[in-house]
Amino acid sequence: VISLARGAVIATIAVDDEPADVAFAGQPERAFVTSAARDRVLLLDAASLASVGSLPIPAKDPRALAVDRARSKVYV
Repeated sequence: VISLARGAVIATIAVDDEPADVAFAGQPERAFVTSAARDRVLLLDAASLASVGSLPIPAKDPRALAVDRARSKVYV
């Protein structure tokens, strides 16, 4: 986690091997992080940074994420 105001790293988040992308969406807001090595997407609460689960992805090495305009869908 980087503070843009301070220009410094203020926290680190433990995730699986090979995180490749992060996207923010949902209500409450979640951070979606790809885990290419494990073929899944990790879900984190954006406010607390706590893990709230993961979603298996039926594809090899998911890397890129995109969010729709409503911020209600995340595409892998």
